[in-house]
Amino acid sequence: MILLYIDPGTGSMLFSLLLGVFTAGFFAFRKLWIKGKTFILGGRAAKVSREKIPVVIFSDNKRYWNTFGSICDELERRNIRTEYWTESEDDPAFDQTFEHVTCRYIGSLNKAIAKLNIMNAAICLSTTPGLDVYQWKRSKDTDLYVHVFHSVTSGILYRVFGIDYYDTILLAGDFIEENLRKLEKMRNLPERELVKCGLPYLDHMKEEVSKRTFPKSDRITVLLAPTWGVNGLLSTLGDDLIDSLIATGYNIVIRPHPQSFTAETELIGRLKSKYPDCDTLHWNADNDNIGALGSSDIMISDYSGVLYDYITIFDKPVIYSLTELNKDPYDAWFIEEQPRMITILPEIATKISREDLPNMKQIIDDALADAGKAKAREYVREHFWYNHDEGAKRCVDYIEQKLKDLGYCATEE
Repeated sequence: MILLYIDPGTGSMLFSLLLGVFTAGFFAFRKLWIKGKTFILGGRAAKVSREKIPVVIFSDNKRYWNTFGSICDELERRNIRTEYWTESEDDPAFDQTFEHVTCRYIGSLNKAIAKLNIMNAAICLSTTPGLDVYQWKRSKDTDLYVHVFHSVTSGILYRVFGIDYYDTILLAGDFIEENLRKLEKMRNLPERELVKCGLPYLDHMKEEVSKRTFPKSDRITVLLAPTWGVNGLLSTLGDDLIDSLIATGYNIVIRPHPQSFTAETELIGRLKSKYPDCDTLHWNADNDNIGALGSSDIMISDYSGVLYDYITIFDKPVIYSLTELNKDPYDAWFIEEQPRMITILPEIATKISREDLPNMKQIIDDALADAGKAKAREYVREHFWYNHDEGAKRCVDYIEQKLKDLGYCATEE
């Protein structure tokens, strides 16, 4: 007798597919039912049409509340009816008290995608790339898609086509626009609205830092905060770098990128097993990175956006190591020149390579004493971060005006 065998990977894929079909079918049926009700009720069609949500904010992870929290506060202050859709059941949004902003858990993965794909909204604001590239499709019932950045980035270090199909990009700094316009022409895309907004994320961090005190050790504290993936420090220098840092005798805090805990579980598991927490080495996975940043004296990173958080908010020295960036998966592949946030690194931070690892203590000491890069760090604060302290206000200014342009009255008494 021949038994039918499906390997676990294929089984998981089939289950995911079936779940996606089921959830998509459920929401499609629900949508048809609403349309049928509208047709039958005739004169009550106007009431049903008002079910359109003026503003939907979509967050694929609770860690982006530091971007969306101040935006929700501003929408609430202006009485603009908003729904905040999140894929995290424990999103900090649920701890807030709002009258005009409704927070909803929409499930995760396929269930969330199914709901997003039939969203009925005037404006959708999100920091998630990949709209209309993979499973997340533009809903024909949503008028405008707006992208807001959740970190300092060039806009071309997203995966290919990451933000091509948004209608509006809220710019974080003045180094982004040129590259986005080049991609539009190259791909024959319609010219999108590029709005000088700022970074609500950095504004939030600045405000939080002003409220906190950070414990200081008698020993220098070095924060290792790399990005994830094959270009990240834990992949390129890994064990050798950690060994060299331990040899300095300084406090070492290792804070992997949050994505590392899902995309690089084997690597992180091996390193944590080899280098367990002890008196002078700690692993940090806090949802909020402010404590780790504020308590350290110097950072070692690569091209992670957190490097720019450190420079703009804390004005502390940085050491970086950067292998030749593999641009293949990113929009940067289509742009001949390197992203500005990469080319400026030698001006604002101290570069190291594998050959420098035996001298890490001296390199750290020299970087801490080097005042020459302070002016370059000031340049970054001015040009990589528009409208200090006003990112949320500028974002909602744009949303409010677009709602008027689209003919919606979104304010509630």
